[in-house]
Amino acid sequence: MTERRRILVATDGSEYAKKGLEYAVSLVGDGGEILLLHVVPYEFDPTTSFWKTPQAEVLDKKYLKKLREEAERLLEDEIKELEVRIGSIPSEIKIIPVVEFGEPSEKILEVAEKSKCDLIVLGVRGGSSWKKKLLGSVSNNVLERAKIPVLVIR
Repeated sequence: MTERRRILVATDGSEYAKKGLEYAVSLVGDGGEILLLHVVPYEFDPTTSFWKTPQAEVLDKKYLKKLREEAERLLEDEIKELEVRIGSIPSEIKIIPVVEFGEPSEKILEVAEKSKCDLIVLGVRGGSSWKKKLLGSVSNNVLERAKIPVLVIR
C-alpha cells in the first residue's frame, strides 16, 4: 500500500499559483491531501508605544480578523475556480485551505515541515533576471531552504 501524498501549494491568487494548484491535483493521487496556503504578509513593530495601548490591541485583532476573512474568501474562490477549470475535484483528494500571517517564505517552509508535506508547489511569474531577483525572493528563499522537493510552475 502506498503512502498518502501531501502537497503544499502556496498561493497569492495569481494565475501562476492557480496553475500550480491545478497541477498539484494531477500529482497528488487518490487519498492525497493538498494544503492550499495563503500567507498574509503581516508586520508591525510591537515596541512602539502605540502597540502597547489597549486600543491598539482591539484594532489589531479586528484588522487581523478582517485580513483572515479576506484570505479565506480568496482560498474558497480558488477552489471553486479550480472545480470550474477541471470539471470537479476527485472526491478522494482533499484540499485543505490554510491561512497564515507573517513572512511568506518562512511560513511556507514552516507549514510544509509541520504538516509533513512531500512537495511544495510554487507559481512564479518569471521575467528578466533582475526582476527575478527583486520579485522572486519568496520562491528563491523557499528553493534554497526547503528540506523537501519544490516544484516551480510558470
